[in-house]
Amino acid sequence: MSAPGIPTASVQTLVPPIEVLRRQGTPIEPVLEAAGIRESQLFDPELRISTAAARRGWVTAVDAAEDPSFGLRAAETVPPVTNTLVTYVGATCATLREAFDLGSRYVGIINEELEFRLHERDARIVFSTHLMEDSRIAQAAAEFIVSLVVRTLPRFVDDLSQMEVWFAHPEPAYRDAYASVIELPFRFDAPMNGLTGPLGCLEWPLPGADPELHAMLQRQAEAALARLPAREGTAGATRRAITAALPLRDPGAGAIAKRLGLGVRSLRRRLEAEGTSHRQLLDEVRSRLAKDALREGLSPNEVAFRVGFSDAPAFYKAFRRWTGTSPGEFLRKSRA
Repeated sequence: MSAPGIPTASVQTLVPPIEVLRRQGTPIEPVLEAAGIRESQLFDPELRISTAAARRGWVTAVDAAEDPSFGLRAAETVPPVTNTLVTYVGATCATLREAFDLGSRYVGIINEELEFRLHERDARIVFSTHLMEDSRIAQAAAEFIVSLVVRTLPRFVDDLSQMEVWFAHPEPAYRDAYASVIELPFRFDAPMNGLTGPLGCLEWPLPGADPELHAMLQRQAEAALARLPAREGTAGATRRAITAALPLRDPGAGAIAKRLGLGVRSLRRRLEAEGTSHRQLLDEVRSRLAKDALREGLSPNEVAFRVGFSDAPAFYKAFRRWTGTSPGEFLRKSRA
């Protein structure tokens, strides 16, 4: 239901907002019309719609519900034990690091505009979520996605006592509603939306690790990924792999090729055929992440470390090459 080259999402991303309306007794037909689908198509696991159509459906649902806590209510409609392919692949990994890496790779099966990123901040690891959404539903989308991640967390971590949930928006009037959805400490006005844990948490073993089942599920996930509309090809997969690898300070061509199950020469040939290179994509990802980090309030020195530079002067030089300006000048213009 989407043209080649258009980013897509599973039609099932519309099930939670529609379920909120059902529970309210609010008509769902405007949402279906906005997304361009029929009600009978909602549970088709193979059906994909454009991410623009999915956003239209969500915006229509949020407007119709007239509930400021809509994102939390949508998360409540999803049972914590729901086994999506992406979460099941992650839950059968050996470590949290491996689960994050594969989650970053396969999240496009759910929504091609959704990204998971990894950061080191305030002596903690932060798993953040990023989605290109309509500004009218930015808060609802953040609450929904982060809450879903938290509700599936017991599948990945035995001891939740060291985890904390972050929301970038100010504390809302419906603060008490969070406690019914999120059974972890949470804070508002945080640097980003996501989940934090201690520095060593990436090496935690997962209670559901199962090598044989994991191998079978990963084959299914790779097949599902291969069936996605050819939007970004190898370049898109490389961007995602670089984004996941940068916080681990391992974004070189060899490491990225390994993440993608390719040899370095094969990766180079495929990227050349798409008119790009590993170096160009590394610069592109670093530039985007650096701009995001500056807007979050990190100092240029902190940003330099986050995007993989060993010293600030090298970062300053690269940033000027990417943007034609310095980090300070960029930030001033962004705030103007």
